[in-house]
Amino acid sequence: MALVTAIRRMRAERKMAQREWANVEVVTTEQGIRELLKEYAALVAPLTRSRRIECLPQPTLPGPADHIGAADLDVANAHASLAEHSGATTLADIYLSQEADAESMKAELVRLQKALEQARSEIQRTEKNLANAEFLSRAPEHVVEKIRQRNAKAQAEIQSLTQSISKLEK
Repeated sequence: MALVTAIRRMRAERKMAQREWANVEVVTTEQGIRELLKEYAALVAPLTRSRRIECLPQPTLPGPADHIGAADLDVANAHASLAEHSGATTLADIYLSQEADAESMKAELVRLQKALEQARSEIQRTEKNLANAEFLSRAPEHVVEKIRQRNAKAQAEIQSLTQSISKLEK
């Protein structure tokens, strides 16, 4: 089922431990999706280690969403009312949040701080290369451009990580 796959993918992207519980919101206006979720929520929850799976018209959980589109579903077998939406790009958005206990919050803070230090190191390395006139004169333009891109990516990552750390520390 596409929902199970999407939730598991989100858990993996967030590096959630298998023992950690999650809360899931499926945001959709499609009645067929709502009916399917109502019918299968009890089966999906243990497969995704979710305490709560709800179908809502608007998200209440923070963070980015994952999407389920018609291409993710076996429309013909899933539900007859979804057949007319086979061209839709997104049928539902999935939001996931971890149930935070002190141990998982501390582990997440440590992980974020480690990633922040790695991003800072990357900026130092790239700025050292970009400040070296001899390197710039000898290196091919595509190599220099790649280093500039790495620097910009690290700076954006630092901004994102700093925001995430400040939210966790509150």
